[in-house]
Amino acid sequence: MPKKTTVIKPEEEYKQQMQVVEYMRWKKIKGFSVPNGSYIDKRQGNKLKKMGLTPGIPDLLIVQPPPRFPDMPGVALEMKRAPGWGEVSDVQQEWLDIFSAFNWISHVGWGADDAIKFLKYLGY
Repeated sequence: MPKKTTVIKPEEEYKQQMQVVEYMRWKKIKGFSVPNGSYIDKRQGNKLKKMGLTPGIPDLLIVQPPPRFPDMPGVALEMKRAPGWGEVSDVQQEWLDIFSAFNWISHVGWGADDAIKFLKYLGY
């Protein structure tokens, strides 16, 4: 009888993002999250849309120029669980491209380790 294969899923995306935010706070990196992925009722959703909530905005926005690239205004970071777990939607890619067009560094973090490694590369 063949052995049963166990698939170990990476932590959920929000847990990965929490680890990145913890690193950002530890390093005193000036940034914030955009709670687009929150589950809310239709009435609240309509209200937030009228207030400017927009689909596809990256999960984390760092408004402090990266030390390694001080001429760049900031970093737009879209979080995903890990390679092979989740996809960047068309509207998310569109927003990453918009940030890039305005000279921001745009990046998809495939899990907390990848995102933190990238932030370290940027000098944070």
